[in-house]
Amino acid sequence: MRVTFTILFALSLAACATTPDATSVDASDAAEVVETPLPKPLFEVRPVSRESEHLFAIEDPLTLAVEARWNGENELAYQHFYAAWLATPESVDVNIGLIDMALKTGKFEQAYLAASKLVINPDTAKPKLLAAQVLAELAVGKSPDPEIRLNQALERHPNDPRLWNALGGFHDKQGQPLRAQDCYMQALKTGGTKASVVNNLGMSLLLSGDTRSALAKFEQASELDTHTPIYDNNRRLSLALLGQYDLAVDGLADDSAADILNDAGYIARSREDIIKAASLFKAAIARSTRYHTKAHENLRALQTAR
Repeated sequence: MRVTFTILFALSLAACATTPDATSVDASDAAEVVETPLPKPLFEVRPVSRESEHLFAIEDPLTLAVEARWNGENELAYQHFYAAWLATPESVDVNIGLIDMALKTGKFEQAYLAASKLVINPDTAKPKLLAAQVLAELAVGKSPDPEIRLNQALERHPNDPRLWNALGGFHDKQGQPLRAQDCYMQALKTGGTKASVVNNLGMSLLLSGDTRSALAKFEQASELDTHTPIYDNNRRLSLALLGQYDLAVDGLADDSAADILNDAGYIARSREDIIKAASLFKAAIARSTRYHTKAHENLRALQTAR
């Protein structure tokens, strides 16, 4: 189914002149000291200072990473954090920054690579570091126990909306929609990325059978973020499940419309609404301009199961 961190290198150009020790003179002998003038040099010598034209051109990648992150340049921030991590892989702040940016830009394997090298005590580690490690494990499906790990991280960092959102996803997968929805609401209260959390809340409602409430959430997510197609896609799925086929596929090319109807049918089947699922698969086949392999396979599986 398609449901889908300036350390400027102190270039000491420097002033490392070595000076011979001066001869000490007792105060009582001061009157007897006669200064002998030094011979006038043949050439006038003036101190010369040289400054590299690149003095301020060498910047630490950690500073560049933090600046890029502040500016919302996530991909650039990731690249600089990665460079900083290669230089100082033991730095807590660098690890936090790298893992967070890797997760944000979809580089889950890199996030896990960094996280898996960390040996930390969940009870004493920096909360943000523990959260980053747990989220990286979950992103690649390599968490030893998602629920325990998420609760460990939340105990140390209860205001991290990403952890609440991830825990909601865990409960949805376990068929516990009410617990999942409570987690999504907590993610929203702690400042989570509103559109994505609202979308997840909508999907939880949709999979549990509350299609009308799900539709309202998908419409809200679409309004909050008009640049992420999946939110509008989920809105259309809800409309199709409500039997509003024309609204569900409004403005779509035939093949895209067929995909929406097929996906809606798959959801209906997962909810054991066999009659609606069959109707949606047939509608997908009729709308498609090509042989819709998935819709045909889904319909055939449905009929065989009967």
